Amino acid sequence: MRISKITVQKKDRYHLFVEDEGTEQYIGSVGEEVLLKWNIHKGKMLSSSDLKRILEEEEKAKVFQVALTYLQYQMRTEQEVRNYLFKKEYEDTWIDEAITKLKKLRYIDDVEYARLFVSSRMRLSDKGPRFIREELKQKGIPEEIIEEAILRYDEEEQVKVASKFLRKKGKQKSNESYQMMKNRLLASLERKGFSKSIAIKAWEQSNLSFTKDEEWSALYKEGKKALNKWQRKYDGFELKQKIKQTLYRKGFQLEDIERYIEQVEKEVEENGEKI
Repeated sequence: MRISKITVQKKDRYHLFVEDEGTEQYIGSVGEEVLLKWNIHKGKMLSSSDLKRILEEEEKAKVFQVALTYLQYQMRTEQEVRNYLFKKEYEDTWIDEAITKLKKLRYIDDVEYARLFVSSRMRLSDKGPRFIREELKQKGIPEEIIEEAILRYDEEEQVKVASKFLRKKGKQKSNESYQMMKNRLLASLERKGFSKSIAIKAWEQSNLSFTKDEEWSALYKEGKKALNKWQRKYDGFELKQKIKQTLYRKGFQLEDIERYIEQVEKEVEENGEKI
C-alpha cells in the first residue's frame, strides 16, 4: 500500500491516508516524531507489518506524551505516574517504556521527589517524621529512599516544628487542668507523627503554663459538675471521695482539690446544709 495523502491536524499531528488496490482509506494519525522517524511522505510504500509497527510506535509515543502532560504541573512519583497510565488502560509494556524514558530524562526522580517532599513538609506543615514517612510510602516511594530523605528532618527541626504547634494550639479550655492540657497537646503531637520524647522536649521548650486563677477556675467548673453528678447517689464522706477521685483523674493537684472541697463545704454550711 502507498501513502496517498497526509493532512495536518492541530498540535503537530498528521492524518494518514493510504491507497490500496485503487481505494483510499484513512488509517490513523501520528505525531511529528513518528512521522520523521519513519520518513513518512506522500507516495511512500508501506507493508502491512510496517503499518502495524508505525501505529504501535504512535501509541507508545501517545502514552509518553500523556505521562508528560500529567507531570507538567507538579512532580510525581513513579508509582503515581504508573497508576495514572494504568487507569487509562494502556498496555503494561508501553507504560514500562514510557516510565523508563521519563526516568532517563529525569522527569521522574523518586530520590529528588522524596527530598523535596520532606523539606516542604518541614517548612509548611506541623507533621512529624512518622506521618511524613507514611505519606511517602502511600505515594509508592521505596523504603530505602524514604529513610534517606527523612534523615533531613533531624531532632532539632522536629522540636522546632513541634514547639511552633504547641505555641499556636497551647490554649486552655475553660474546664481543663494544666495536666489535661499537657496530655492533650502531647497526644496531638504523637498523632501528627512525632515521637513521645520529641513531644516532651518541645513541651519543655514552649514554656506553656496556667496562672493560679486559670487553674482554679477550671477546677471549680469541673468540681461543680462532679458535685451535681455524684450528690444524687452519695453524701458525706463518700460524696467527697467521689469528687476528689473525679478531679484527680482530670489532672488537678491534690492540694487544690482539698481546697475546693473545703470551700464547697463552707458554702453548703452557710446555706444550712451538709455536703
